[in-house]
Amino acid sequence: MALEVFEEIKGKGFSTVAIFNILMGALHKIGDVQKALSLYGEMKDLNLELDSSTYSIAIQCFVENEDIQEACACHNKIIEMSHVPSVAA
Repeated sequence: MALEVFEEIKGKGFSTVAIFNILMGALHKIGDVQKALSLYGEMKDLNLELDSSTYSIAIQCFVENEDIQEACACHNKIIEMSHVPSVAA
């Protein structure tokens, strides 16, 4: 249901980084890491300005996927943004 609403919102041009982040976080929470990472990839493809919340969720997903290199890349992006990551590296 939430994904259907998201697709409808996105189709109307109302999707924001915050909405993507909420859905990514919910997908991660229910264990659908692949779908969460798919949204992360979509955000990058859309050239959205990702924020520290986006990267923090992505870090957790990449770690669960055992993709430490990508997790570290996200961690470094947060550092570049001059933010303190909400997850430990």
